[in-house]
Amino acid sequence: MTDGSVIKPYSVSDFAMDVSDGADPFETFQTFIECLGARGYFYGFVGMKSDLDEFDYSQVLFSHHTYGAKWNAICSGQPIDQDITIQLLLGGRSVVFWESDEVRDAIHTEEQKRIYDAEIELGMLHGCSVMIEKSDFGASGLGLWVDTVSTEAEMVQYWNRHGDQIRQAAQILDARARRDRANSLICLTPRELESITWLVKGLRPQEACFRMSISEKTFEKHIASVKRKLKARTRDSAIAKAVMLRLV
Repeated sequence: MTDGSVIKPYSVSDFAMDVSDGADPFETFQTFIECLGARGYFYGFVGMKSDLDEFDYSQVLFSHHTYGAKWNAICSGQPIDQDITIQLLLGGRSVVFWESDEVRDAIHTEEQKRIYDAEIELGMLHGCSVMIEKSDFGASGLGLWVDTVSTEAEMVQYWNRHGDQIRQAAQILDARARRDRANSLICLTPRELESITWLVKGLRPQEACFRMSISEKTFEKHIASVKRKLKARTRDSAIAKAVMLRLV
C-alpha cells in the first residue's frame, strides 16, 4: 500500500465471512493486510525438524506469497535451513522481527547472508515472521512485510497494535489453505483418502473394508501408499499427519 490511497476498513469478521462465502483466501488475506498497512505476506507449512532430518525434507511443503516476482526469483524454494526466521520460529519463538539483533546474529552461512542482503535490496526492511500453528507433525507460519513503518521500534508497535487481528485472520487462512491445498500436493487417490478417513474416524480396518467393499489386502495397500506419501512410519503417524494437514 504505497500510493497513499485510503482503503475501506476490513475486519477479521469481514475476512472470515468472505472466505466462508467462497472468496479466494489468499487474495482476500492480501486485502486484509493492506487495510492494516502491510505490503505483502508469505504463508507456508513445513514438516517438523525430526521429520526433516529423518525423511530429508528440505523445502516448505506448500506456500503462497505476495512478495513479488523479484523476491520469488531470488529467494523462493530455498532450503529451510537457509531461512533464518523459520529456524527461529521452529526453535520456539512465536514472532520474529526482521530487523532484530537475533536475526542478524543467526546469519551463519554465505547463502543466508546473500538472502538477507537481497531482501534488504528489495526494500524488505521491516516486517515479522509469526508462528500460526505448531504440533509434533508440522508447523505453519506467516511472514509479514510492512512498508508503512521506518524503524524496528515502530514495527514492534505495529505488531502490538495489529498482531491479534493478524493472527486470527492467519489462522483462518491456514485452516482453509490446508483443507484446499494439502491433498493437491500430497496427491492421495480418492480410495487412499477414503481409507485413511475411516481410520481417522475410529473404524477398525475390517470395518473400513466392509464400508469400502474391498479386501483387507487392498485396504492395506492403500494405507501403505498413504504412509509413503505422508512420510509416516506408522499407521498412527499417518492418521495424525492426515488430521494435522486437514486432509480429512
